[in-house]
Amino acid sequence: TTDNIWRVCISLTLVKLEVKSGFKKSIIAHSVAGCPHEVRNITAIFMMEDSSEDEREMLPEVRKKSFVPRGPTTMSELALVRNSEQKLSIQFNDHGQPVGATSKKMQSYIGVCVRQQIPITYNSWKEVPNELKDKIYDCISMSFDLQPNAKHSILMSASRKFRTFKTTLTQKYILPSKDQPSLLQFPPKIYSHINQEDWESFVDARLSEEWEDYSRIQRERRSKCVYNHHMSRKGYANLADELVSISN
Repeated sequence: TTDNIWRVCISLTLVKLEVKSGFKKSIIAHSVAGCPHEVRNITAIFMMEDSSEDEREMLPEVRKKSFVPRGPTTMSELALVRNSEQKLSIQFNDHGQPVGATSKKMQSYIGVCVRQQIPITYNSWKEVPNELKDKIYDCISMSFDLQPNAKHSILMSASRKFRTFKTTLTQKYILPSKDQPSLLQFPPKIYSHINQEDWESFVDARLSEEWEDYSRIQRERRSKCVYNHHMSRKGYANLADELVSISN
């Protein structure tokens, strides 16, 4: 049944958490039992936004000392695909969400297009002109064979990646150097494509009192979250697709 599939989904997610964090099985059992009824249906997995690596707004950056973060994805191999006038095939689920191995590559490429095409001075995705949003979609459609109704899903992913990119710049580069203005004169070398004026405006905005107040409120809200997100990059849509494949 769908309820059983959902329980398997929760169990798999929490077992992964147990392995990583040393949680006891009793905690896992308690977490599964505590899930609200309305999210036990498998439909909830499909309809939730695929936020596996995007929903990090205002989250404190916690890393082990031995962790070496990867650099920005460039996906230069897709240039070869475009030059060959071929497109990578994408599988979509019943809700129009991309799934499968190629979809992960597409998600990474969406992030590349967003970082290179959308100025960081826009406060939110709603402020981004439709012309730029269309440019993102056109960029993706040049390399991937998309369904006619895929645009909404792609732009939703782009909006999350835009927010995540600005959060990364803030937490990793700006806030740690806020007392050393000389280190903030220029964009990070790995993001050298950022316009100098845009970077200066962005830094000023993120070091303002208004932003500090907003950041504090968001941290307080985040601290009240009981169940943190611990899924891998595959996201809910790909996990649900795997569960359906297993059940068949």
